[in-house]
Amino acid sequence: MASPNAADENPRRMPCLGEEAAGPEFDALIRVFAEAMRCPMAMLSLAGPDRPVARASVGLGVGEMPRLNALCDATLRGHDLLAVEDAWSHPQFHDHPMAVQPGRTRFYIGIPLTVNGVELGVLCAMDGSPRRAGAGEHETMRRFALVAQALLHDRMQEVRLRDVLMELRQHGLQLRRHNRLLHQAARMAQLGAWEIDLQSQKVYWSEIIYRLHDLPVGTPISLAGALKFYPEHERARIQEMMDTTIKGEGPLDFEADFVTARGRHRRVRALAEIETEQGVPVRVLGIVQDVTEGWRMMGRLRKLAHTDSLTGLGNRTALFERLEALRAMPEGHEAALYVLDLDGFQDLNDRHGHQEGDQVLSGVAQRLRRLVAEPGFAARTGSDEFALLLPNPGTLPEIREMAQRMVAALQTRLPGEKSWRPLSVSIGVARWPHDAASPIGLLRQADMALSDGRRQGKARITLFSPSIATQFQQRRAAIDHVQRALAEDRLRPFYQPKLCLTSGRLMGFEALMRVLEPDGTVSGPAQFWPALQEPGTAELIGMRMLAAITRDLANWRLDGLPPTRIGLNVTEADVLSDGLVERVLERLRTCDLPPEALEIEVTETVFLGPQRPAVTHILQRLHDAGLRIALDDFGTGYASLVHLRDFPIHSLKIDKSFIDDVEQEGGSRLIVEMLIQLAHGLGLEVVAEGVESGAQHRLLQRLGCDVGQGHHYGMAMPADAVRALLAAE
Repeated sequence: MASPNAADENPRRMPCLGEEAAGPEFDALIRVFAEAMRCPMAMLSLAGPDRPVARASVGLGVGEMPRLNALCDATLRGHDLLAVEDAWSHPQFHDHPMAVQPGRTRFYIGIPLTVNGVELGVLCAMDGSPRRAGAGEHETMRRFALVAQALLHDRMQEVRLRDVLMELRQHGLQLRRHNRLLHQAARMAQLGAWEIDLQSQKVYWSEIIYRLHDLPVGTPISLAGALKFYPEHERARIQEMMDTTIKGEGPLDFEADFVTARGRHRRVRALAEIETEQGVPVRVLGIVQDVTEGWRMMGRLRKLAHTDSLTGLGNRTALFERLEALRAMPEGHEAALYVLDLDGFQDLNDRHGHQEGDQVLSGVAQRLRRLVAEPGFAARTGSDEFALLLPNPGTLPEIREMAQRMVAALQTRLPGEKSWRPLSVSIGVARWPHDAASPIGLLRQADMALSDGRRQGKARITLFSPSIATQFQQRRAAIDHVQRALAEDRLRPFYQPKLCLTSGRLMGFEALMRVLEPDGTVSGPAQFWPALQEPGTAELIGMRMLAAITRDLANWRLDGLPPTRIGLNVTEADVLSDGLVERVLERLRTCDLPPEALEIEVTETVFLGPQRPAVTHILQRLHDAGLRIALDDFGTGYASLVHLRDFPIHSLKIDKSFIDDVEQEGGSRLIVEMLIQLAHGLGLEVVAEGVESGAQHRLLQRLGCDVGQGHHYGMAMPADAVRALLAAE
């Protein structure tokens, strides 16, 4: 991060600071800063003679530091906030190692840190994905820069105080030299010097200390008189530290409130050491500094660091502190933690813009604040997430009633409010100490309850129960199971045949995921079904299945086997992932496969919700490229005839639940017959799933069904078995 004139500038940029500019407060600041900026990487660094020196960071390894030099240096040269939304497209940084090497930085936002007019370094946040930095993020940056600058300023003062005492210790105990050094310290750091003669008990003050106490210079003062300037509750503590120092058990070092002779409330920091002669304590020598302004600023900054800048509610850091305080509550104390997630807020943001979204969030905060009085607490913990911690919540019905009041509040316009868009909200609740043994456990249980409710639909109030934790553990185990299989390359497609019901000809296969276990057995969906419902894992599975299926298709063709078509199940996470169309078409090109070799199978749920236009556009692009689209498990969810009419679908797959009862007169048979006729009327092919018997096969033939799939025709089989089946065609 050294600038072109680093040799000239660095001595000025780092007054009194070196390795001292580090510590838990800097680490805590960077963690809160990264969370507030919603960035995985953040750093506070100071300019060094040859290289930047990171004093606190999160999400960065040692090897990643050099790649950030150019950005940090540009921030210092600009003397103001610098935001790079996408380094790849930035004219200055697009070819820099930080943008092109592994672990690259795409988004960067940084601001110089200035103390007493001197630029010391840079506070910055980074992300591996490009993004836009709005006015709110710029304001957040400037506020955190104030916090960092205040910390650096205080650390500089601490270093000066320490250096003064070190110099006193190194240059002996002669009073004349001591007085000279105290005078120098006062001039350098505006410090006052004081002395107590332990034999006469006389107290000596410098002019600065008299002015600090609002007393005329030379006013007689005693130790007891000096202590009276401190609040009564502080005097015993200070006297105890003084006694400890006189005994030679350590230097005196304290910070305390202070009231001057004129009644002004101040804050002071005092340090002192004992001077001995022939091993006998003879005097106490010390310095004192008025730290009122810095202390008040730190108080304001601490409040800022615990407050959400948009809504004025507490933030996630403040919530953690409130939760941690539950440990100190007396036995029998109860509390309830409510976590709220606004349904559809992202869609509102996308359709109406961030400004309206911010107004909505402020309105939500207003309503929650009305519901929560001290000692209750409300916080904004995420983009559209809130939390309420309420003491003495009462019985379960009362807890649920409070949640219902929250729901009602977000539906209602406040007095004097011109307009309000009613909001749907999902709520998860956990009780202390009934549901958790630790504060972080309480938050985890409330989040579990929220997630469980959201899986069942929107606008739900869910109270935590042990069964939710059990289900969560099962889901986690299933996800871990699949992720280990992915990491160890044990995920395989098995292929279930589909036959023409008229001719008996093989029409293709549906690829079904299986996991090869270390002991040689094969796991089916019952062992990992929850993993398929987790978007991140489902997307990884989809990419691995696509690669394996196209590889098998290419190998069969190279072996001269008859061409066939494979159905690939695609989840909503797959459809909405970046580059699905490009990924599919690239695999087909790489494997030299025609588009008709692949059929994309989607369930009707992908057409529901706010992403419907995007899903339709993606499937239309695949259709236009020559791939077939099948609507899978039709009739099991929120099926609509609109799906058959408006979306680019080639075939309709009737769910097994209807086929199971198709032999019986009545509902299922009538539905199957109607669906076959309807699909044929729309020019769609009909596939019956889960055909288990010859009787079902014959009935489906009579009803005019085109294709059958199920155990009656063959179990799902590995690629080698498909090879043998195709060779026999």
